[in-house]
Amino acid sequence: MTSRNDTYQYPRDDMTMYTALLFIAFLCGSAQVSDAFVTSGSVKLASRTTSDHQYTRQGQDGSLCTLLHGSGSSTGGYDSNDIKEEAERLLERAREIRSTIPDAAGEETEGKKKQNVATATSTANQAASEWQVKEVNGEHRGHGYRLYIDIGREEGTWMDQRWGSGGGRIELTLDVVFDDQSPAGPELQELMVKDNFGGKSSATFAMIPAEKARLREGFDQMKTTGKAAYRLDQARNGGVTARFFIDVAGTPEGSRSYGDLSIPKGCLYFSLPCFGGVSRLSSKEGIVTVRQMGWNTGFRREESRIVGTFTAVPIKEATRMDRY
Repeated sequence: MTSRNDTYQYPRDDMTMYTALLFIAFLCGSAQVSDAFVTSGSVKLASRTTSDHQYTRQGQDGSLCTLLHGSGSSTGGYDSNDIKEEAERLLERAREIRSTIPDAAGEETEGKKKQNVATATSTANQAASEWQVKEVNGEHRGHGYRLYIDIGREEGTWMDQRWGSGGGRIELTLDVVFDDQSPAGPELQELMVKDNFGGKSSATFAMIPAEKARLREGFDQMKTTGKAAYRLDQARNGGVTARFFIDVAGTPEGSRSYGDLSIPKGCLYFSLPCFGGVSRLSSKEGIVTVRQMGWNTGFRREESRIVGTFTAVPIKEATRMDRY
């Protein structure tokens, strides 16, 4: 005679309870069952004194859900084939339902990845914008170039003998736009060099420098003040030279980051041959100078002292080459 414990008070509904629990267990994976039904990680459906069929399903966490079903005589006419068919039908239905349930953890992970990518992109764009010339009224007026500047002691310079004596160099890039539609104001005109003796000079026009120069491939920087201007000088032989200056903050005074070398605070002056105007600057190397007071000419005056060299590359070409 089949006997049941007093834990479950249901008549011959073994098949219904079995399939329902199997359905729930599959949906929930390793979901916990009420303590009243859990014994050592297994679901104890009923205890019998007769020989029962035991069905076991392993959960996602490794726990065994043990479902007991009695023999045909104790189920009121349900045979094992009926139970198996019903279970398979419910399992298939459970699979369909589970396939429509979103993976919350997966969605959260994917969301974090997208957020991280967006943050990194925003940071990169922000950093890149510091090296680029800001648009004026939504557009760039003029001709853009990237200056590749190489600061260091040059032969024949009048710089202090201790400056750059160790042979070090400071390499940097600086984006600029030659604005051929905006005449420079009186302050900028005053800062322009006055050494085109005997030749003809154009009016002085404004330049737009980037906020910062890029040193050490972006690991260091040097601010600009925004003051910049240029002029075209024509020599007696017909050659045209573009002369311009950019006011910079320089590298920190007293810093040993670059040894005995530094970029002086103030205006850096550049000169480079051009062909017809700033739309066609020479690709050759030009010189970079600063203006400092000294006695090298025999009396005290403002002198032009070489501090390095530079080349100018059209901004579109430079962007393709440098990828920023």
